[in-house]
Amino acid sequence: MNKIKGLIMIFIALFFIFVSIKAVVSVPESESILRSAVWVEDAKVHPENEGKVVAAVYTPESLGGAVDPELGLTFNGPFVNRRVETADASSGDLTWVQVAPSSQEALQPKAFFGAQDAGILRVDAAFSPQILGGRDFQPHDVKVTDRARFAEYRFAFNEIDSKLYILPATPPEREYRVTYKIFEAGDFENFVVVGRQVGDTLERAPELDSVGVFQDAKNIDDAVGSDRSSLIGGLVVVDLICLTLLVYGVRKLRE
Repeated sequence: MNKIKGLIMIFIALFFIFVSIKAVVSVPESESILRSAVWVEDAKVHPENEGKVVAAVYTPESLGGAVDPELGLTFNGPFVNRRVETADASSGDLTWVQVAPSSQEALQPKAFFGAQDAGILRVDAAFSPQILGGRDFQPHDVKVTDRARFAEYRFAFNEIDSKLYILPATPPEREYRVTYKIFEAGDFENFVVVGRQVGDTLERAPELDSVGVFQDAKNIDDAVGSDRSSLIGGLVVVDLICLTLLVYGVRKLRE
């Protein structure tokens, strides 16, 4: 049994090593795409950029209050991260499980930009970047702007953990716990969003192997540097995990 566990650990480590190598190999191509992006200082729709990869610069002044259209809520900050947990009582005790992006849950972790003025490129919801920072929202930070969507759920706000406890108003009932990290105008100078301009929308570019959103980047070199730093940080963590798994696996094989 120990040998089987050891082999499993080694295979998992080798898989992550393969993923790390793949990420390193893709760096030059990703950086090349970033550097070729058209820098759009005013984040506006320019017809000559149709179909091109652009780096649109959004300032606090160009963004209104962030909107969560799924819950009918509007915030007084221009950008929010939504984090979601689900209730799990299968073990007998109630625990909260983090919902992963692209799961099958009705509510998923997402990020929302503020409503843009006319002529400003609309950021497609597919970006959903989980940018670090911000503060926990409070009731005074949000207002209901879509009564129909809001009515689909029952809400209770817990002041201790700054989370919304949510139950669907109709079965099947699935309890969620939601919190928002809110960015206010003074928290950032800009967000640079790199994507493909399609009509009046900035869509995620599949060929760009990066988060595609950069905070306080002054030029494309800043964005490239930020992307590289994020990758290096992620690889360091992955390499440490791989080393731990390999050591554990070898020890199990020797037992």
